[in-house]
Amino acid sequence: MFSMIENQKRNWYIAVGALLIVILVGGVYAFAHRGSEATLEVPTSSTTTTSTAAATSTTPGAAGVSAVNSRPDIPMPDLTRPYTPPQNLPAAIQAQSAKEVAQEIAQLKIDPNHEAYWLMLGVYRKGSADYTGAEAIWLYCVARWPKDTTAYNNLADMYQNYTHQYDKAAQYWNKLIAVDSSYIPAYINLVTLYNIDLHDSAQAAATIKEGLKNNPGDPDLLHLQTELGL
Repeated sequence: MFSMIENQKRNWYIAVGALLIVILVGGVYAFAHRGSEATLEVPTSSTTTTSTAAATSTTPGAAGVSAVNSRPDIPMPDLTRPYTPPQNLPAAIQAQSAKEVAQEIAQLKIDPNHEAYWLMLGVYRKGSADYTGAEAIWLYCVARWPKDTTAYNNLADMYQNYTHQYDKAAQYWNKLIAVDSSYIPAYINLVTLYNIDLHDSAQAAATIKEGLKNNPGDPDLLHLQTELGL
């Protein structure tokens, strides 16, 4: 009886874990399109891809078609970098993840000017704990598409919550705010970084003050200010 219950628990944990991964990837993909300067089409094999910085567009999968990188002055991340799916996931999820990464890479070889493919490849690399690979991709996106806040957000979150490089996290939250001063989660994350991780209540208070200056009366910032006594 004990063994049966334990097996049931284990299967339940695996199922929930797999569901969370699917939800996470889907959610981040949706977020990847939130702040773009122009519409970034959902990557499919039947649509023409576009990019905020693309000088050319191609139809993915078309025979003999090869796009030219419109910014050869900015070195692209290595598309041959190996990808290893998280080993704690069920085998079927690992296989699907590897397949999707291969598809992202194939699309980028056809259209290297498509930001959404780069952003999602970075998500997969971060998900497999390849933080160096994810960082290279998102730094590239920042250089190529400096008005889109998505890569700034991804970098700051990774530095703050995964690699614990707090100075870099503060740098990229501030860069995001400089691009979009109305993005409230950046202020909240930066306040948390200063107040909890760096134990700098003065900087936390200054961040809330800046956020309220740029977004007068914002209820989330006012609540945070009251809650923290800043």
